[in-house]
Formats: sequence, structure tokens, C-alpha cells
Amino acid sequence: EAEIEVSEDIRIFSDRRNHHEYNEGSFLGRGELRENEHTTAYREMNGAADGFPGWLVDRYDKWLFVQHDQDFEKGPLPSLHDGSTAGVYYFATERDRSVTGATKGIKPMLLEGKIAPEIIPIKENGIT
Repeated sequence: EAEIEVSEDIRIFSDRRNHHEYNEGSFLGRGELRENEHTTAYREMNGAADGFPGWLVDRYDKWLFVQHDQDFEKGPLPSLHDGSTAGVYYFATERDRSVTGATKGIKPMLLEGKIAPEIIPIKENGIT
């Protein structure tokens, strides 16, 4: 199994590249979602919209799933050290992510932290 080179911590990388202010534990304006007890699943980083094309980071409760379109540079990688994350998974994707998973057999690889349960319970706006 090939080893993935891990990008710098999201805070350091973002501050240096985009001159952003980083607020503890989440990317830019999404800090309030982390504090919202009624929502535990959301996109922490949305690729080009956040200045990192091809780099998506989704949170499902305490686990992060990083998708990387290899046609683009890697973006900043979230860290376990934010106090809200149990594990970080990574998988390479393509621009058309509809053909990735089952079709090509690409599965997320645990980069650091604890293995996620087979089913991760989540809430969105209070609905589980």
C-alpha cells in the first residue's frame, strides 16, 4: 500500500497561502457548525470555493473524509489536534466523483486516528 504524503496543518498552510485568519478547529466561516449540537455532518472545505480546487473535506461526526482530485495540488489537511476529530480518512478521486467508489474500487484510507464505525450516526438540523 502506497504511503500518502501528508500536507501541512490546515491553519499554517491556509495562513501562508491565502493570508487568512484561522479560527480554532474549523476552516474560515464554518466555525459555528462545529459548535452546533444539531448538526454533526457538513463540508469543512469546499474545494475551489475555499481556494483549494480539487480538495474536499467532509465531517461526519468525529471523522473527516478528505477527497483529492489528483489533477490539482493537495490542500491543507485537517488535524486530529482540534479536539473534535477522532480520525482522518483520505482518498484520491477524479473530477467526476460519481465513478469513484464502487465503480473503481477506491476506498478511503485512514491517515491518522481511530477507525470509524461501519455506520457513523450523524445529525443535520436535529434530524438523525
